[in-house]
Amino acid sequence: MEGPALRVVYELINPGKEPLPASLGAHPAFRWPLVPGVPKESHRIKFEVPEAAPIRHQVDGLLDPVPHPTPVEDRTLRLRDELFKDDVLIFDQLRSRKVRYDAPGTPVLEFQWEGFEQLGVWTKPGAGFICIEPWRGLPSPADFDGDFAEKPAALIIPPGGRRCFRYTVTVITEP
Repeated sequence: MEGPALRVVYELINPGKEPLPASLGAHPAFRWPLVPGVPKESHRIKFEVPEAAPIRHQVDGLLDPVPHPTPVEDRTLRLRDELFKDDVLIFDQLRSRKVRYDAPGTPVLEFQWEGFEQLGVWTKPGAGFICIEPWRGLPSPADFDGDFAEKPAALIIPPGGRRCFRYTVTVITEP
């Protein structure tokens, strides 16, 4: 912890003599609603920049090959349980590296990341949490039958190489 912020760092190191395929995803979850008594539907995730690209879903744990229209309007994802009836929202053409999660009358959680290229937003409908998950890699496509290194968005760490990934969650309680 650093004041009102939590910083998480991952370092992937390849000590071997062959390239190392890798994938990494964080799974932080936050209360939804942030404050008891605040309606869930008043919560939102506001992206740093517009996210107009189509998103992806999972089907039985595998990447659905069909892109879906983004639910983000004017940089804002308005949260509601029905968004997650088909599982996780996968932003695989992500432009933002920061989001803010809040609702009127609640603290703001500012979430930013480095090194990650995709973002998953997920909950189990009816649950009291929302996951904002920075990823470096994607689930296997539904029709995929290849080597791990050939998966979409697989990371290849060269021999002796290292890659650093980090995210920070800052609680902002003042306007």
